[in-house]
Amino acid sequence: MKKNQKLAFILFNLALFICAGSFKPATAQEDDLSREPGKYEITVDLIDFFSGGYPNKVLFKVNNINDNKVTGAYRFGVGGSSSLLKYYVTQDGENYELTGRSNYNRASLIVGYEFQKDLERAVFYYGADIGTILSSTDNKNEPDVETFFDVKLVPFLGIKMPLAKNLSTALEVG
Repeated sequence: MKKNQKLAFILFNLALFICAGSFKPATAQEDDLSREPGKYEITVDLIDFFSGGYPNKVLFKVNNINDNKVTGAYRFGVGGSSSLLKYYVTQDGENYELTGRSNYNRASLIVGYEFQKDLERAVFYYGADIGTILSSTDNKNEPDVETFFDVKLVPFLGIKMPLAKNLSTALEVG
């Protein structure tokens, strides 16, 4: 089910790109305003928001601006999730007994850089993130708490389309 929700979200974003690309601002001045670079950006990864109720990661970007154009950006991010699963069993159809419980927590930190290329109505970007993930699993049926630490290098590429002066939608794969 989760894969279907992720696919639906990707298709929704793709349709939004196509629709946003077909609308043209009323004046050239409005088009310039929507492309005016800002020094900072905040991006929210919403793919897990629609399936799990929380964002997968939140990035804070510091843009490099040369000749009134953004050429790249430093990316700093955090992410996390938590889940608690309880398993109940009944023998008589009325009384339920807790037979299993599993608690999972995950936190991540991300640092990276992206390069940006202006297209006619969108921005193409690519780069790499270095991320750390700390996760722990506590299972009632097992005596130990499992802790896992991982460091990853994640290359990515994406396309961003401005919808308004301070609002864009983007599709990124990594």
